[in-house]
Amino acid sequence: MWIGNLTNLKVFAAYENEFSGGVPVNLGLYSDLSLLNLHSNQLEGTIPESICANGNLEFLVLTQNKLTGMIPDSIGNCKGLSSIRIGNNKLIGGIPKSIGNISS
Repeated sequence: MWIGNLTNLKVFAAYENEFSGGVPVNLGLYSDLSLLNLHSNQLEGTIPESICANGNLEFLVLTQNKLTGMIPDSIGNCKGLSSIRIGNNKLIGGIPKSIGNISS
């Protein structure tokens, strides 16, 4: 999934489709992105370390996909994250301690 160089992107909602492949690593780089909703697709692979690179993400919805691996420690970089929804995947491991860095 390629969405280009949308520098003012605030909301990316592409839920309930049949998108496959991985979560695009560049989505976390959009400095104004506050909501990422990829619920109910066919996404595979891991949650990218870059998912919270912008530090402004407030809502993360990745439920009902085929994601594997662990929740990345970088999730703690989302200081304003108020909602994380990652259920119905194939994630392993525990909740990273860095999640305690989230202030919301």
